[in-house]
Formats: sequence, C-alpha cells, structure tokens
Amino acid sequence: MTLTLQQPSSLRSYQLEKHYESLFSTMIKLLALPPTSHLDVWVTTNATIRQYNRQYRQKDIATDVLSFSQFDHLPKANGNVPIPLGQLIISYQKAIQQAKALGHSELREFSFLFVHGVLHCVGFDHQTPEDEANMIALQDKILGKRVNV
Repeated sequence: MTLTLQQPSSLRSYQLEKHYESLFSTMIKLLALPPTSHLDVWVTTNATIRQYNRQYRQKDIATDVLSFSQFDHLPKANGNVPIPLGQLIISYQKAIQQAKALGHSELREFSFLFVHGVLHCVGFDHQTPEDEANMIALQDKILGKRVNV
C-alpha cells in the first residue's frame, strides 16, 4: 500500500499523511483491495478544484472532493508493483468550511472526504437512495470512532 499526498505546508499540523495512511490501510483490508494499491491525493484550493470540476465535470463551482478512478482499468497484481486506484483532489477550504457548518472537527471532515473519495475510486456511488445508504454505512464503518466528532 502506498499513498502519495501533496498538501500546503499550512496543513502539516493536521498530520493528514499519517491519518490517511491509516484509513487507507483499513479500506484495503475491508474492501479486499490489492495490498499493493496506490492512491494519489492532492489537497488544494477552491480555485484549483473549481478549475478541475469545470474541466472534467462541466460544473463551474468549487466542490469538496473529486475522484478520478482507475479502478475499471486495474492491472492484475504482480508481486510488489503498486496498483494505481486513482487520484483524489480535496479542497482544504471546503473541508474547513464544511467542518464549521456541520459542527465537527476539521480532521473529521478531511477524513470523511478522503474515505468518500476513495470509495468513489473503487466503484461506489450514491446515485440512488439504496446506493447512498450503502455508501454511508460503509463510510461510517471505516471512520468508526477514529476521529473525534
């Protein structure tokens, strides 16, 4: 399992890399993903995520997380060769705004967005009420009591 995280230095105090690695490890086991799975995560600004949302989803707004999956095109596990799952882009400004609006910690919101994005990368969605209920239950199971609310 490998995780590549790019984030502004101002977010180092959140220890996102350590936290995301732990969540990713849990998800690999729970979802039976290849142990050599690799994920790129980029924590960036509203302006940047808005640009990608406009370019790839034709939605000219800043969003909280974008997932770019490679799940449908995963190569077969081959020894210790990393298997790319995709890329996440998370807006730290949206994460902080949403944490305040929802009344929970910023770390909890960063964690939720990470888990939510990874689930999209591996094929989960919330297009129907049933799919949404399944995804929420899985998110809750993964997050558990790890993050103080």
